[in-house]
Amino acid sequence: MLNNKNIKKLLIASIFLSVIIIIVLTILIFSQRKPVKQERKDTVSSSKEISSFPTGSVYFSAIKREGNNYGIYILNLTGKKIAKYLVNKDWSYLDSKLSNKLDKMLFVGEKDGKSQLYIAGVNNNKNIEQLPVGDEKPTIKRMPDWSKDDTMIVYQDISADSNLDQQYWAKNWKIHLFYLSSGVDRVIANGINPIFLDDGKLIITKDDGIYLVDPNIDDGYQQLILFFDNPVDLNIKTILSQDQKILALSDRESIKIFKVDNWSDLDMLNNPKVIYRKAHEIILSPDNKFMLLQTLKSKTQKSKLTVIELQNEQQVKDDIFNLDEFKDEDDLFITDWIK
Repeated sequence: MLNNKNIKKLLIASIFLSVIIIIVLTILIFSQRKPVKQERKDTVSSSKEISSFPTGSVYFSAIKREGNNYGIYILNLTGKKIAKYLVNKDWSYLDSKLSNKLDKMLFVGEKDGKSQLYIAGVNNNKNIEQLPVGDEKPTIKRMPDWSKDDTMIVYQDISADSNLDQQYWAKNWKIHLFYLSSGVDRVIANGINPIFLDDGKLIITKDDGIYLVDPNIDDGYQQLILFFDNPVDLNIKTILSQDQKILALSDRESIKIFKVDNWSDLDMLNNPKVIYRKAHEIILSPDNKFMLLQTLKSKTQKSKLTVIELQNEQQVKDDIFNLDEFKDEDDLFITDWIK
């Protein structure tokens, strides 16, 4: 017969057994749960799947590791294959730019320490024309662009005698405007990354910000549209979408995307969408749905070409092209994306 003492012992034993069962069940439940990944706090998803892969071809210039040949290449996005456009072991080809009619290729060519601008046919690159641009003294030329009607060219240059520190800062570069019909070449401003607008004005990145410049006004009308806190260097890269509705800026820490409704009635560039990717070379697809960027190499990863889908304000997805056959990011320039 159970007395009060035995009942108390049984009660304690049952409570102890219940606690043991609860602990064992808890361990089993948590061991079956999959770890939850923390979401990134920026605007970029790490997913490698995109809803619809972009099409068209992208032009870029780079140095092949094998043979050390600098050339202009075409990346076919549909087949994910790279073809040669212009490669020569004796020349360095940089900063190519297609004309608006897509029938000519403008590019910087360097040989024996001399830098010049050249034009070749898109379908026939055998006949290459050297443009009589710049001063008699040798200069380093970069970032050429066409006017809307393909009658003018803008580019930046700096003395070939300048040192690397001087070449690093935007204030030391000069912006030239070259008229193809007359051969007139004139300096219109100091700065980098010159881009033609359809109305003939220019976007220029100067020492303290991005400016709108009207080259047709003698006093060099310049309107500041984006202010920078620190002096501008060559790590800043600005591009314009083909419909000229989006200005994108990369500073190797993030990418800022500005939407512009009217360039003729623009006060300042405000409220950018920020993509937290360390990239330098960037370009927008013709429909503005995608961006191709060159991710910067790290200690564990080489430089890559990444496609990100600008789907909405919160979600960006990507897919990656490997660049193992080319040298690092300082020798690669992405210039055109055509349908």
